[in-house]
Amino acid sequence: MALMPTSSNYTSRILACELPQIFFTTGTWTRTRGSAGIYFMEIDAADQTGTIEVPISGIVSRYFRNTSDVGAPNPSRGLRLMSVTYNYAIGTASMDAHSADIIRVLYNSLGAPTVSTAVGGTLTPALGTTFGTVTTTGLYQTTQTLPTPIFMNPTQADETLFYVVTVNNAGTTIYRSHAFAFNFQIIQ
Repeated sequence: MALMPTSSNYTSRILACELPQIFFTTGTWTRTRGSAGIYFMEIDAADQTGTIEVPISGIVSRYFRNTSDVGAPNPSRGLRLMSVTYNYAIGTASMDAHSADIIRVLYNSLGAPTVSTAVGGTLTPALGTTFGTVTTTGLYQTTQTLPTPIFMNPTQADETLFYVVTVNNAGTTIYRSHAFAFNFQIIQ
């Protein structure tokens, strides 16, 4: 794990994640275009558990490769992950459970990767589980903060961070995953 820098000169940057960069690993998901032209991933209305994995480290490394971005920091500096904003919809019935976590995977050349959960502490507030009409009251935008911000060094190739959402549907729950955004402080 990288050490926290001592510099106090920070600027904020929000990085958004597009649907093709996200892994929908369990459950039956369908990419859908709504009537308003908005794309989202929808899990089938069935009693099942789905998992969404967003590779935070991949988003950060893409950002650091973009040297034409105004204000892009030097790759030798780092970022602090402060919060995650997630847009989703719940309709037809309330969910059985809905949670999010940040996990860290450390790779080494001699053995299996090591996985740590609850990196940065428990995210607050919790994600919603309450049913609503998908087109109105069932739309959620939840910004989850980290009790302990996570420092990310973009040159550290042996570490990967993921934002993992677990969706536990009731039998007829409709669930739609819309968008993710990560709020970083850039270490100047």
